[in-house]
Amino acid sequence: SRLEALLQECSPSVLITNRAKHLPALSSSCPVIDWDTFVPDDHQKLRHLVELDPQQAAYLIYTSGSTGQPKGVINTHQAIRNRLLWKQEKYQLQAKDRVLQKTPLGFDVSVWEFYWPLMNGASLVIAPPEIHRDSEELAALIQREKITVLHFVPPMLDALLDVATVADCSSLRLILCSGDSLTPRIVERCREKLPHAALHNLYGPTEAAIDVTSWAYDSELKPTIIPIGHPISNTAIHLLNQDLHEVTQGAEGDLYIAGQNLARAYANRPDLTAESFIPNPFRSDQSTSELLYRTGDRARYLDDGSLEFLGRNDHQVKIRGQRVELSEIETALLQHTSIERAIVTFEEERLTAYVSGKGLETDSASSFADDLRENLTEAMIPQHWFTIEKWPLTSNGKIDRKALPKVYSHHHDQLEELSGDTQLALAAIWQEVLKLEKIGANSHFFRLGGHSLTATRVNTRIKKHFALKLPLRAIFEFPVLADLAQHLDESSSPSEETSDHLEIKI
Repeated sequence: SRLEALLQECSPSVLITNRAKHLPALSSSCPVIDWDTFVPDDHQKLRHLVELDPQQAAYLIYTSGSTGQPKGVINTHQAIRNRLLWKQEKYQLQAKDRVLQKTPLGFDVSVWEFYWPLMNGASLVIAPPEIHRDSEELAALIQREKITVLHFVPPMLDALLDVATVADCSSLRLILCSGDSLTPRIVERCREKLPHAALHNLYGPTEAAIDVTSWAYDSELKPTIIPIGHPISNTAIHLLNQDLHEVTQGAEGDLYIAGQNLARAYANRPDLTAESFIPNPFRSDQSTSELLYRTGDRARYLDDGSLEFLGRNDHQVKIRGQRVELSEIETALLQHTSIERAIVTFEEERLTAYVSGKGLETDSASSFADDLRENLTEAMIPQHWFTIEKWPLTSNGKIDRKALPKVYSHHHDQLEELSGDTQLALAAIWQEVLKLEKIGANSHFFRLGGHSLTATRVNTRIKKHFALKLPLRAIFEFPVLADLAQHLDESSSPSEETSDHLEIKI
């Protein structure tokens, strides 16, 4: 399993969990502490203080790896301290502030969500698990707890802005966005619905202690480009060409990072560390970092000196804020005994897997997906699957990715006709949210590219259109449009309170 692979690589002294009963069988000898039943033998041991060096490891977080193996990033005390001190200088957190912690622990944003308020005397409000996937519950929590500061991946901010009561989140004073591209449309929607909240866009990789640039939205302007801003304290950004020379103003270049925010290394990966963290040719004195981090991102300087993010120069993509290497998914697919070749693409926010091999007709896409879930996170599971008998090739013999079959033409050929007002209304909602032209009675929400975030948007629209209370889990239980329509028609008590708890692997 993915968990066991991570444990073997990082060799922790102990595994602390509140889900001990649900852990898979682990071959690792790592001792497990069940936090729900843990009673320390000696309280003095818990208060033992250790002298720290700034270059010592503070935390380790894993990101997707191109070789099929996740990469463990070792961040130092100096790096995260620099990040948190800059954040306080920039945003001036006060004792009356209430910061919401809602990011899962496997993502680095959770680090500042925990420590920033605790370092500065503000209140830390820990959200219930998975609430970030239910925008209506999140809006209610913001109002109930009078949250003043919180973070969003831009698509999740967009989903919150769909909630009818979002304007009542009047306690918000600061919204921080990172992890994905912030669009002018989302910025404008935020200005209209939450005009009292300042909006800031941040950028940074896990390998540089979360964020290295920031940009503040000016309500007097209507920008057509949303920059990632300027470097934070003790950080330098270099846009370089392939010869490691600085590019000219306005020209596109590879983005490199130097400064105190840099991670120390990848855990147990000296080869990858040497490839990504290179000697800094711009180092002028001891105050400048010895290394540059090669991000793999492309950017350019705008006229005001801020940076515009232009995308990746490799096969890494961002899916709902999570860094994903397409090659990691391909490598995992090739572990299936029936698959001989696999290609994964990412278009229109959807993953599509193309596979070939012997006996694939006996295997279904669902079985492939189930196998992948043993080792990959849910965001890395393709929504669309094609079995390829003959791969299209370019003139030089490489696979022609542009000639691979498209999802939408394949989907349209198999649609069943819609019938009844409920199916027609549901289809219109799916078309709007999934940005598809045609939907059939047999259409499967998740195979069309739906996921937990778009399910939240669909749920919000269903509640508004049909004037009933639908638990979010219903979309997961009835993913086929005709089945969901039947479920809606059979709902006899629109106001009935039902539990909306749903466990989703992240």
